[in-house]
Order: sequence, then C-alpha cells, then structure tokens
Amino acid sequence: MLFATKMGAVTSDALAQTTAVAVNSQGTRFLLPVEYVGAVAGAYGLTAVTVRLPAELSIGDVAISITVRGVQSNSVIVAIKPP
Repeated sequence: MLFATKMGAVTSDALAQTTAVAVNSQGTRFLLPVEYVGAVAGAYGLTAVTVRLPAELSIGDVAISITVRGVQSNSVIVAIKPP
C-alpha cells in the first residue's frame, strides 16, 4: 500500500484514472495493477493506493510512482526483500 497527498477528491473513477509503475535497478519497467484508491479515514488529504507487485519483480530497490489523471508523482524507493 502506498500513501499519497494532493491527489484531489477521490471520486468514483479514481481507480480507473490511476496507474502505477515500478522501475528496478536495471531500468526494467513493470506496470503495477492498481487494486484500490481511497481516502484515509481521519487523515484529511491523504489517499491510500494499493498496488500488486508482480512475481517477476526481482529482490532489491525499486522506484515506484503513480500517475493520476495524467499527472505523475515523485518516485519513492521501496526495498523488495525475500519472504
């Protein structure tokens, strides 16, 4: 789950208007299925975005960004570790 600010109002089309991508250290891009977009209760302006990480995403650091209505976020580095 990712958290974002300044996404605007979470409307009924928010899920359809949100995409996510991960880029690994080799520069390979992975489109991440977005499963949920919704406001965080009790946290004004904070939005939760749930994405599914693909099995082929290798262990290591990946840069993840989301795009909402054509506007891309900054990337966040996420460390992928073995279970």
